[in-house]
Amino acid sequence: MCSHFVLTLAAQQGSKFNVRRDINGLMALAGRHLLWPEPVLLRLREFLTRRCKDNEFWRGHEALSNAEFLERHGIWRGPYEEGTLFFYLDEYAKDSPKDLLALLASTGQWLNHALKKQSTLVEKNIDALSNLLQLNKAERALLLYGTLARYQRDLRSILVEFKVNNAPRPTPPSPPLPA
Repeated sequence: MCSHFVLTLAAQQGSKFNVRRDINGLMALAGRHLLWPEPVLLRLREFLTRRCKDNEFWRGHEALSNAEFLERHGIWRGPYEEGTLFFYLDEYAKDSPKDLLALLASTGQWLNHALKKQSTLVEKNIDALSNLLQLNKAERALLLYGTLARYQRDLRSILVEFKVNNAPRPTPPSPPLPA
């Protein structure tokens, strides 16, 4: 649910979402859930072939099928694990931000579909509390996202970034009118 929430926020940002700056924080939550569109994965693999040609961690990855490649290099172990694609993802995002946005969108859609099939204990508890307190849909959503932010520390820092990036910019004061 936390991953779905931040992916939805990122998708709503569209081109205003700074992939290069925010990709590592987002991956801390969503990295284990990624659903790679094949064209994006193929371009990433081409990038990694060039970027990691002399790196022993990556030797022979070209011969792997996409499934084998993801099993070997696509498991989230943090952003600093050199043997994973996540180590190079922020560098790839610099040249191909649209690919990363496509990845985030496809993962968000998949998570949305998967979450509709199940109900979590937190959702059941929030529904019960909401019915008791007669909360509207917006109040329920705030309660859910507040609970998720309390539960998942990484979500808090990402939410702060979204808030900072969406804060209204101050407008300069107008010059005084002549008397």
